[in-house]
Amino acid sequence: MSANQNINKPWTIVLLLGVLAGLYTATKLLFGSHDILAANDNIVWTLPIGSYVFFALTATGMGLLGSLPKLLGIEALKPWSRRFTFMAIVILMGAFISIGLELGSLGHMIYILISPNPTSPIWWMGMLYSVELALLIAKFIKEGKSGTPPLLAGASGAVGIAAVMVLGAVFGTAESRPSFFGAYMPIYTLSMSLVAAWATVTLFDAVAPLSGAGDSETSGAVGRVLTATLILGASVAVARMGMDFSNTQPVFEHVGGVLPTIGLLVALLVMLPTASKSSRAIRGTAAAITLVSVLTLTMSIIISGQIIPVGPKAEGLPPVLTYAPNLWEVLVFVFSLSFILLVYHLGDRLLKLEA
Repeated sequence: MSANQNINKPWTIVLLLGVLAGLYTATKLLFGSHDILAANDNIVWTLPIGSYVFFALTATGMGLLGSLPKLLGIEALKPWSRRFTFMAIVILMGAFISIGLELGSLGHMIYILISPNPTSPIWWMGMLYSVELALLIAKFIKEGKSGTPPLLAGASGAVGIAAVMVLGAVFGTAESRPSFFGAYMPIYTLSMSLVAAWATVTLFDAVAPLSGAGDSETSGAVGRVLTATLILGASVAVARMGMDFSNTQPVFEHVGGVLPTIGLLVALLVMLPTASKSSRAIRGTAAAITLVSVLTLTMSIIISGQIIPVGPKAEGLPPVLTYAPNLWEVLVFVFSLSFILLVYHLGDRLLKLEA
Protein backbone atom coordinates (compact mmCIF):
# COMPACT_ATOMS: atom_id res chain seq x y z
CA MET A 1 0.00 0.00 0.00
CA SER A 2 1.35 3.40 -0.87
CA ALA A 3 0.34 7.01 -1.13
CA ASN A 4 -1.42 8.58 -4.12
CA GLN A 5 -3.54 5.53 -4.95
CA ASN A 6 -7.08 6.18 -6.02
CA ILE A 7 -9.64 6.43 -3.25
CA ASN A 8 -12.09 3.54 -3.31
CA LYS A 9 -15.35 5.46 -3.71
CA PRO A 10 -17.87 2.67 -2.92
CA TRP A 11 -15.92 1.71 0.23
CA THR A 12 -15.63 5.35 1.24
CA ILE A 13 -19.38 5.87 0.81
CA VAL A 14 -20.15 2.83 2.99
CA LEU A 15 -17.84 4.14 5.72
CA LEU A 16 -19.28 7.65 5.45
CA LEU A 17 -22.75 6.19 6.01
CA GLY A 18 -21.44 4.51 9.16
CA VAL A 19 -19.95 7.80 10.35
CA LEU A 20 -23.18 9.67 9.62
CA ALA A 21 -25.19 7.07 11.57
CA GLY A 22 -22.69 7.54 14.41
CA LEU A 23 -22.97 11.31 14.30
CA TYR A 24 -26.75 11.02 14.57
CA THR A 25 -26.29 8.73 17.57
CA ALA A 26 -23.85 11.25 19.07
CA THR A 27 -26.42 14.05 18.83
CA LYS A 28 -29.00 11.84 20.55
CA LEU A 29 -26.57 11.05 23.38
CA LEU A 30 -24.87 14.41 23.86
CA PHE A 31 -27.91 16.63 23.40
CA GLY A 32 -30.67 14.19 24.31
CA SER A 33 -30.61 11.48 26.93
CA HIS A 34 -28.05 8.90 28.02
CA ASP A 35 -31.01 6.65 28.86
CA ILE A 36 -31.19 5.43 25.26
CA LEU A 37 -28.25 3.10 26.05
CA ALA A 38 -28.88 -0.33 27.60
CA ALA A 39 -26.86 0.49 30.75
CA ASN A 40 -28.67 0.57 34.09
CA ASP A 41 -27.93 0.94 37.80
CA ASN A 42 -26.40 -2.53 38.00
CA ILE A 43 -24.84 -3.08 34.57
CA VAL A 44 -23.14 0.25 34.02
CA TRP A 45 -20.36 -0.81 31.61
CA THR A 46 -21.86 -2.01 28.33
CA LEU A 47 -20.90 -2.21 24.64
CA PRO A 48 -19.55 1.37 24.33
CA ILE A 49 -17.09 0.57 27.14
CA GLY A 50 -16.25 -2.78 25.54
CA SER A 51 -15.69 -0.97 22.24
CA TYR A 52 -13.39 1.52 23.96
CA VAL A 53 -11.37 -1.19 25.69
CA PHE A 54 -11.01 -3.21 22.48
CA PHE A 55 -9.85 -0.28 20.37
CA ALA A 56 -7.65 1.18 23.12
CA LEU A 57 -5.74 -2.03 23.71
CA THR A 58 -5.39 -2.58 19.94
CA ALA A 59 -4.01 0.95 19.55
CA THR A 60 -1.47 0.36 22.30
CA GLY A 61 -0.29 -2.86 20.66
CA MET A 62 -0.01 -1.07 17.33
CA GLY A 63 1.99 1.73 18.93
CA LEU A 64 4.37 -0.82 20.43
CA LEU A 65 4.85 -2.43 17.01
CA GLY A 66 5.69 0.99 15.62
CA SER A 67 8.36 1.54 18.29
CA LEU A 68 10.07 -1.85 18.05
CA PRO A 69 12.22 -1.08 14.97
CA LYS A 70 13.84 1.87 16.75
CA LEU A 71 14.07 0.31 20.21
CA LEU A 72 15.12 -3.23 19.32
CA GLY A 73 16.50 -2.75 15.83
CA ILE A 74 13.99 -5.11 14.19
CA GLU A 75 14.73 -4.34 10.55
CA ALA A 76 11.83 -6.41 9.20
CA LEU A 77 9.35 -3.98 10.79
CA LYS A 78 11.19 -0.79 9.88
CA PRO A 79 9.38 -0.18 6.53
CA TRP A 80 6.04 -0.39 8.32
CA SER A 81 6.92 1.62 11.42
CA ARG A 82 5.25 4.85 10.31
CA ARG A 83 2.18 2.97 9.09
CA PHE A 84 1.83 1.25 12.46
CA THR A 85 2.10 4.59 14.24
CA PHE A 86 -0.60 6.09 12.01
CA MET A 87 -2.84 3.08 12.62
CA ALA A 88 -2.30 3.44 16.38
CA ILE A 89 -3.31 7.12 16.25
CA VAL A 90 -6.47 6.44 14.24
CA ILE A 91 -7.54 3.44 16.34
CA LEU A 92 -6.97 5.34 19.59
CA MET A 93 -9.08 8.24 18.29
CA GLY A 94 -11.81 5.70 17.51
CA ALA A 95 -11.55 4.44 21.09
CA PHE A 96 -12.00 8.00 22.36
CA ILE A 97 -15.19 8.28 20.30
CA SER A 98 -16.64 5.27 22.11
CA ILE A 99 -15.70 6.45 25.60
CA GLY A 100 -16.79 10.00 24.84
CA LEU A 101 -20.26 8.89 23.78
CA GLU A 102 -20.52 6.50 26.73
CA LEU A 103 -20.04 9.48 29.05
CA GLY A 104 -23.13 10.87 27.38
CA SER A 105 -22.49 14.55 28.10
CA LEU A 106 -20.09 17.25 26.97
CA GLY A 107 -20.08 18.44 30.57
CA HIS A 108 -18.81 15.05 31.78
CA MET A 109 -15.91 15.19 29.33
CA ILE A 110 -14.91 18.68 30.42
CA TYR A 111 -15.25 17.78 34.10
CA ILE A 112 -12.84 14.85 33.77
CA LEU A 113 -10.27 17.12 32.11
CA ILE A 114 -10.40 19.82 34.79
CA SER A 115 -10.71 17.61 37.88
CA PRO A 116 -7.61 15.41 38.25
CA ASN A 117 -7.85 12.60 40.79
CA PRO A 118 -4.51 10.76 41.23
CA THR A 119 -6.15 8.12 43.44
CA SER A 120 -8.47 7.00 40.63
CA PRO A 121 -7.36 4.33 38.10
CA ILE A 122 -9.91 5.75 35.66
CA TRP A 123 -8.26 9.18 35.81
CA TRP A 124 -4.81 7.64 35.29
CA MET A 125 -6.16 5.65 32.33
CA GLY A 126 -7.53 8.77 30.67
CA MET A 127 -4.39 10.79 31.39
CA LEU A 128 -2.00 8.09 30.14
CA TYR A 129 -3.96 7.46 26.96
CA SER A 130 -4.09 11.20 26.26
CA VAL A 131 -0.31 11.41 26.70
CA GLU A 132 0.13 8.33 24.51
CA LEU A 133 -1.92 9.94 21.74
CA ALA A 134 0.20 13.10 21.91
CA LEU A 135 3.43 11.06 21.79
CA LEU A 136 2.17 8.98 18.86
CA ILE A 137 1.31 12.12 16.89
CA ALA A 138 4.76 13.58 17.63
CA LYS A 139 6.37 10.29 16.62
CA PHE A 140 4.41 10.16 13.37
CA ILE A 141 5.48 13.70 12.46
CA LYS A 142 9.12 12.97 13.30
CA GLU A 143 9.08 9.77 11.24
CA GLY A 144 8.01 11.80 8.23
CA LYS A 145 10.96 14.17 8.59
CA SER A 146 14.21 13.15 10.24
CA GLY A 147 13.23 9.85 11.86
CA THR A 148 12.11 9.01 15.38
CA PRO A 149 14.54 9.76 18.23
CA PRO A 150 15.01 6.66 20.42
CA LEU A 151 13.85 8.66 23.46
CA LEU A 152 10.52 9.47 21.81
CA ALA A 153 10.02 5.87 20.68
CA GLY A 154 10.87 4.63 24.18
CA ALA A 155 8.56 7.15 25.86
CA SER A 156 5.72 6.23 23.53
CA GLY A 157 6.17 2.53 24.23
CA ALA A 158 6.53 2.96 28.00
CA VAL A 159 3.45 5.18 28.29
CA GLY A 160 1.49 2.76 26.08
CA ILE A 161 2.37 -0.22 28.30
CA ALA A 162 1.46 1.76 31.41
CA ALA A 163 -1.82 2.90 29.85
CA VAL A 164 -2.97 -0.55 28.78
CA MET A 165 -2.10 -2.09 32.16
CA VAL A 166 -3.92 0.67 34.03
CA LEU A 167 -6.84 0.00 31.69
CA GLY A 168 -6.91 -3.54 33.05
CA ALA A 169 -6.51 -2.25 36.60
CA VAL A 170 -9.66 -0.14 36.21
CA PHE A 171 -11.62 -3.40 36.16
CA GLY A 172 -9.30 -5.38 38.43
CA THR A 173 -9.66 -2.87 41.29
CA ALA A 174 -13.46 -2.61 41.08
CA GLU A 175 -15.03 -3.43 44.45
CA SER A 176 -17.31 -6.47 44.86
CA ARG A 177 -16.54 -7.68 41.33
CA PRO A 178 -14.53 -10.87 41.96
CA SER A 179 -14.94 -12.15 38.41
CA PHE A 180 -12.55 -9.45 37.19
CA PHE A 181 -9.87 -11.47 39.01
CA GLY A 182 -7.83 -8.46 40.13
CA ALA A 183 -4.25 -8.96 38.97
CA TYR A 184 -5.35 -10.96 35.91
CA MET A 185 -6.89 -7.97 34.15
CA PRO A 186 -3.67 -5.96 33.45
CA ILE A 187 -2.10 -9.18 32.13
CA TYR A 188 -5.14 -9.71 29.92
CA THR A 189 -5.14 -6.20 28.46
CA LEU A 190 -1.38 -6.15 27.81
CA SER A 191 -1.40 -9.60 26.19
CA MET A 192 -4.47 -8.96 24.06
CA SER A 193 -3.06 -5.61 22.91
CA LEU A 194 -0.32 -7.51 21.08
CA VAL A 195 -2.70 -10.20 19.83
CA ALA A 196 -5.25 -7.73 18.47
CA ALA A 197 -2.61 -5.41 16.98
CA TRP A 198 -0.85 -8.10 14.96
CA ALA A 199 -4.19 -9.63 13.91
CA THR A 200 -5.14 -6.16 12.61
CA VAL A 201 -1.88 -5.92 10.67
CA THR A 202 -2.41 -9.40 9.23
CA LEU A 203 -6.00 -8.65 8.21
CA PHE A 204 -5.04 -5.38 6.50
CA ASP A 205 -2.19 -7.19 4.72
CA ALA A 206 -4.63 -9.85 3.53
CA VAL A 207 -6.97 -7.21 2.07
CA ALA A 208 -4.30 -4.87 0.63
CA PRO A 209 -0.75 -6.24 0.87
CA LEU A 210 1.72 -4.19 2.86
CA SER A 211 4.79 -2.87 1.06
CA GLY A 212 7.43 -5.60 0.97
CA ALA A 213 5.07 -8.29 2.22
CA GLY A 214 4.88 -9.93 -1.17
CA ASP A 215 8.14 -11.84 -0.85
CA SER A 216 7.96 -15.27 0.71
CA GLU A 217 10.31 -14.48 3.61
CA THR A 218 8.35 -11.46 4.83
CA SER A 219 5.04 -13.19 4.15
CA GLY A 220 6.21 -16.15 6.22
CA ALA A 221 7.23 -13.82 9.04
CA VAL A 222 3.72 -12.33 9.15
CA GLY A 223 2.28 -15.83 9.54
CA ARG A 224 4.80 -16.87 12.20
CA VAL A 225 4.19 -13.77 14.31
CA LEU A 226 0.43 -14.23 14.03
CA THR A 227 0.83 -17.82 15.23
CA ALA A 228 3.03 -16.71 18.15
CA THR A 229 0.55 -14.04 19.26
CA LEU A 230 -2.30 -16.54 18.97
CA ILE A 231 -0.45 -18.91 21.30
CA LEU A 232 -0.18 -16.02 23.78
CA GLY A 233 -3.83 -15.00 23.39
CA ALA A 234 -5.20 -18.53 23.58
CA SER A 235 -3.12 -19.24 26.70
CA VAL A 236 -4.44 -16.13 28.45
CA ALA A 237 -8.02 -16.95 27.43
CA VAL A 238 -7.77 -20.59 28.54
CA ALA A 239 -6.32 -19.45 31.88
CA ARG A 240 -9.31 -17.15 32.28
CA MET A 241 -11.72 -19.97 31.49
CA GLY A 242 -9.96 -22.19 34.02
CA MET A 243 -10.41 -19.55 36.71
CA ASP A 244 -14.07 -19.21 35.73
CA PHE A 245 -14.87 -22.88 36.13
CA SER A 246 -12.80 -23.33 39.29
CA ASN A 247 -14.98 -20.81 41.13
CA THR A 248 -18.30 -21.82 42.65
CA GLN A 249 -20.11 -18.49 42.39
CA PRO A 250 -23.03 -18.47 39.90
CA VAL A 251 -21.44 -15.66 37.92
CA PHE A 252 -18.76 -18.02 36.69
CA GLU A 253 -21.35 -20.26 35.12
CA HIS A 254 -21.75 -17.48 32.56
CA VAL A 255 -20.51 -19.15 29.34
CA GLY A 256 -19.95 -15.99 27.30
CA GLY A 257 -16.19 -16.40 27.52
CA VAL A 258 -16.17 -19.98 26.24
CA LEU A 259 -17.03 -19.30 22.59
CA PRO A 260 -14.40 -16.58 22.04
CA THR A 261 -11.80 -18.79 23.72
CA ILE A 262 -12.74 -21.54 21.28
CA GLY A 263 -12.47 -18.93 18.52
CA LEU A 264 -8.86 -18.15 19.47
CA LEU A 265 -8.06 -21.87 19.57
CA VAL A 266 -9.65 -22.37 16.14
CA ALA A 267 -7.60 -19.47 14.71
CA LEU A 268 -4.48 -21.03 16.21
CA LEU A 269 -5.31 -24.45 14.73
CA VAL A 270 -5.81 -22.79 11.33
CA MET A 271 -2.34 -21.23 11.50
CA LEU A 272 -0.26 -23.97 13.18
CA PRO A 273 0.13 -26.39 10.23
CA THR A 274 1.33 -23.73 7.77
CA ALA A 275 2.45 -20.76 9.87
CA SER A 276 5.35 -19.85 7.56
CA LYS A 277 3.70 -20.86 4.30
CA SER A 278 0.10 -19.85 4.82
CA SER A 279 -1.68 -17.93 2.10
CA ARG A 280 -3.05 -14.43 2.64
CA ALA A 281 -6.57 -15.86 2.60
CA ILE A 282 -5.76 -18.28 5.44
CA ARG A 283 -3.94 -15.61 7.46
CA GLY A 284 -6.74 -13.12 6.88
CA THR A 285 -9.37 -15.64 8.00
CA ALA A 286 -7.41 -16.47 11.14
CA ALA A 287 -6.88 -12.77 11.86
CA ALA A 288 -10.60 -11.97 11.44
CA ILE A 289 -11.55 -14.82 13.79
CA THR A 290 -8.96 -13.52 16.26
CA LEU A 291 -10.28 -9.95 16.28
CA VAL A 292 -13.90 -11.06 16.72
CA SER A 293 -12.81 -13.40 19.51
CA VAL A 294 -10.84 -10.71 21.36
CA LEU A 295 -13.77 -8.28 21.12
CA THR A 296 -16.35 -10.80 22.32
CA LEU A 297 -14.07 -12.11 25.08
CA THR A 298 -13.48 -8.57 26.29
CA MET A 299 -17.22 -7.92 26.33
CA SER A 300 -17.83 -11.20 28.14
CA ILE A 301 -15.34 -10.32 30.88
CA ILE A 302 -16.79 -6.83 31.32
CA ILE A 303 -20.39 -8.05 31.50
CA SER A 304 -19.68 -11.13 33.64
CA GLY A 305 -18.28 -8.86 36.34
CA GLN A 306 -21.61 -7.06 36.62
CA ILE A 307 -24.32 -9.66 36.20
CA ILE A 308 -24.44 -10.41 39.93
CA PRO A 309 -26.30 -7.42 41.41
CA VAL A 310 -24.66 -5.94 44.50
CA GLY A 311 -25.46 -3.13 46.93
CA PRO A 312 -28.79 -1.54 47.87
CA LYS A 313 -30.01 -1.46 44.27
CA ALA A 314 -29.78 -5.25 44.05
CA GLU A 315 -32.87 -5.68 46.23
CA GLY A 316 -35.71 -7.36 44.39
CA LEU A 317 -33.55 -8.32 41.40
CA PRO A 318 -32.85 -11.88 40.21
CA PRO A 319 -29.55 -13.43 41.37
CA VAL A 320 -28.07 -13.23 37.86
CA LEU A 321 -28.86 -10.42 35.44
CA THR A 322 -28.83 -10.52 31.64
CA TYR A 323 -27.59 -7.99 29.10
CA ALA A 324 -27.88 -7.47 25.36
CA PRO A 325 -26.71 -4.36 23.48
CA ASN A 326 -29.41 -2.23 21.89
CA LEU A 327 -29.34 -0.46 18.52
CA TRP A 328 -27.84 2.76 19.89
CA GLU A 329 -24.94 0.92 21.50
CA VAL A 330 -24.28 -0.96 18.28
CA LEU A 331 -24.25 2.37 16.43
CA VAL A 332 -21.62 3.71 18.84
CA PHE A 333 -19.41 0.76 17.89
CA VAL A 334 -20.20 1.25 14.19
CA PHE A 335 -19.26 4.95 14.54
CA SER A 336 -15.86 4.15 16.02
CA LEU A 337 -15.13 1.37 13.54
CA SER A 338 -16.27 3.39 10.51
CA PHE A 339 -14.21 6.38 11.63
CA ILE A 340 -11.10 4.21 12.04
CA LEU A 341 -11.48 2.51 8.65
CA LEU A 342 -12.35 5.76 6.83
CA VAL A 343 -9.45 7.79 8.19
CA TYR A 344 -7.01 4.92 7.66
CA HIS A 345 -8.22 4.42 4.08
CA LEU A 346 -7.82 8.12 3.29
CA GLY A 347 -4.43 8.23 4.99
CA ASP A 348 -3.31 5.15 3.09
CA ARG A 349 -4.19 6.87 -0.19
CA LEU A 350 -3.08 10.42 0.56
CA LEU A 351 -0.10 10.14 2.95
CA LYS A 352 3.34 8.58 2.70
CA LEU A 353 3.08 5.85 5.29
CA GLU A 354 6.13 3.80 4.38
CA ALA A 355 9.21 4.69 6.43
